[in-house]
Amino acid sequence: MASVYKQVDNSKFWIARFRMPDGRWVARSTKQTDRGNALRLAHEWEGVAVSAGELTPAGAAVGRVTREIIERATRCKIESVSIGDFLRQWTARMAATKAPGTARRYGDVIEGFLAHVGPDIQRRSLAAANTALVQGFIDAESALGKGAHTVSLAGKILHAAFKAGLRAGHLESNPTATLELPDFKMQEREEFTPGELEALLEEGQESEWETAILLGAHCGCRLGDAVTMRWENVDLTAARLSYVPQKTSRGSRRKTLEVPLTPRLQEHLDALAGRDEAQKSELLTPGLAGQRIGGRSGLSLAFRALMRRAGVEGKTTARAKNSAARSFSTKSFHSLRHFFVSQLRRSGADLEATKAAAGHSSDAMSARYDHGTRERVQRNLTAAMDKIPGARKG
Repeated sequence: MASVYKQVDNSKFWIARFRMPDGRWVARSTKQTDRGNALRLAHEWEGVAVSAGELTPAGAAVGRVTREIIERATRCKIESVSIGDFLRQWTARMAATKAPGTARRYGDVIEGFLAHVGPDIQRRSLAAANTALVQGFIDAESALGKGAHTVSLAGKILHAAFKAGLRAGHLESNPTATLELPDFKMQEREEFTPGELEALLEEGQESEWETAILLGAHCGCRLGDAVTMRWENVDLTAARLSYVPQKTSRGSRRKTLEVPLTPRLQEHLDALAGRDEAQKSELLTPGLAGQRIGGRSGLSLAFRALMRRAGVEGKTTARAKNSAARSFSTKSFHSLRHFFVSQLRRSGADLEATKAAAGHSSDAMSARYDHGTRERVQRNLTAAMDKIPGARKG
């Protein structure tokens, strides 16, 4: 039999406790401060739940009846939103506030989830979303052979989307709160050695790749930023590059990075600026700028091919047979950014200066890119241990 109680945290609202059609007891806030009104609402909810098995189609009928009951009891109109509509609206908001690549990744996960649940469930109220629904999608992604990191990221994106639904009052709880996600070990990129960088520059010589590689190694540009860099971002007189990274180009994280040009990069850009084709273009690498970054014919794989021609290889995690998971190489274009940060630190730049040049928001993030840390730690340890009494014989 339905009952009501109050939370121990002194919440002013009464909580209804009633039995669901499958026999489970559930608790839901009535948003009522009067016990009598709350108890009547609890009994009405239980009546709807008991008769739900007799309603066809159950989901739609129960949704209509429940909304009518709540609206009569509270005299408040309930705005209902479907799972499909809410998640696509959330994706649209992300597209307006996130960097294009991030927004695209969010959209792919949301559309993948909606395709998995199908059109009938998409039309259900967002309040009907439960853990089993989301867990089914996560399990299906794993079954396709996608990597643990990719699947976990999908879970985190869905968590953020449903959290927005919770804040908006469409959900009683976040259905992703108890998701079981696959364990994964974060795979780290490695930096290129100076010799490997020279091999890459030699292979890309006299092509737009030479410019992109120098921007990555000497300014820390990501691939997307390097291939879309404009001449207006370059001040050859002041020997400075100023640009807003695509990753942080929107919202409160938007920040213009100003990076001094190294003599080698300035010399390269001076020579490039004197060419007729460069004077006709707003972009430093117009041929690369129009191409996709990812995909089977994207720039990431094109750079991997350039690496192979230059004899530069990283450690590769092979793609499993019949698996949708991507292979992972410890060296890619992003390794140029690791090279940039590490060389800055090795050359004596302090952490604040390095963070400013790379656009890192935290010391921890900058430390992840600084591959010289272990070397400095070992040198410091060796020097310190050498001073321990008795460390040297005699």
